[in-house]
Amino acid sequence: MKKIILLILLLIVCSHAQTVMSGNLENYINIYLSNCPSSKSSDEYQPPPASTLDGWAQVIEDLVSGNYTSAGLTASSFDYQIVEFTDTTDLESKDYIILERIPASTNYWGIFIFNPKAIRQRLVIEAPHPLYDSNTGKESLIVFKISGARALFISGTHRCNSSVFTPCSG
Repeated sequence: MKKIILLILLLIVCSHAQTVMSGNLENYINIYLSNCPSSKSSDEYQPPPASTLDGWAQVIEDLVSGNYTSAGLTASSFDYQIVEFTDTTDLESKDYIILERIPASTNYWGIFIFNPKAIRQRLVIEAPHPLYDSNTGKESLIVFKISGARALFISGTHRCNSSVFTPCSG
């Protein structure tokens, strides 16, 4: 009986499965953008604490190396998750790895999409102001997919949604 309980506990602890999804990546990102806090004075964005920065670096390193389970375990410590997403809208389905906040999280630090079969391994597209700079969130996804870039990073909220000082004027 003890062996069975131990086996069950090991399976629960060690089997940190990523979310697996398929569908239209453009629709998925449009839903993400529509759920971003859009008010510039609601102060919902808070910078990641310094204690999580090493974890972030490890997650990105693991994702680039294809270590998705390890990335998922570390990401969960700061309320993010890994989604293995198959975009079925093109003639040939393409797989992407998405690093995003879990739905209950209030960490609006963005969404990060990685292309494991990127044509351009050194190209990373960034959309720092996806809500109010003329559809840059939607356009960045189009550029990402067409260019075959390695990654797409989209901000998580309005650029002025924090009372924390930044030298960026927007």
